[in-house]
Amino acid sequence: MKIKGQSLFEVIFAVGIAALVLTGIVSAASVAVRNSTFSRNNAQASKLAQDVIEWLREERGKDWDQFVTKAGNTYCVNDVPPTFTSPGVCTSTMTGLVFYREMKLTSLDVNTVEAEVSVNWADASGPHQVKTITRFTSWVKSLQ
Repeated sequence: MKIKGQSLFEVIFAVGIAALVLTGIVSAASVAVRNSTFSRNNAQASKLAQDVIEWLREERGKDWDQFVTKAGNTYCVNDVPPTFTSPGVCTSTMTGLVFYREMKLTSLDVNTVEAEVSVNWADASGPHQVKTITRFTSWVKSLQ
């Protein structure tokens, strides 16, 4: 008499193959979520850096002489809107976000200030940074 059905070996083999397939799917989904999160954070960090650059353009336009006196310092610009009231490196993140923003202003000459804005964050992959460097010039003084 012949018994029909699956042997124990066949069942274990089928379960092993199913486990490998499921492990691959879960691993691929995990990588996709991590990449999506990084891309979202990178885009948001770029926007936060650009916000500081736009604010600096406004400050430069208000009073160049006052603007140039801020050069030579590093500022923590976690405030929204940014301010010059926090010289020094950041010790905490922006309220409700995983980012912290720092800017370093350097006077290159009497008519030029270089601004280096960095937005930093950390996730499971480690620390990340978006950096923007812009040079500001005095419109009035450069025309003379």
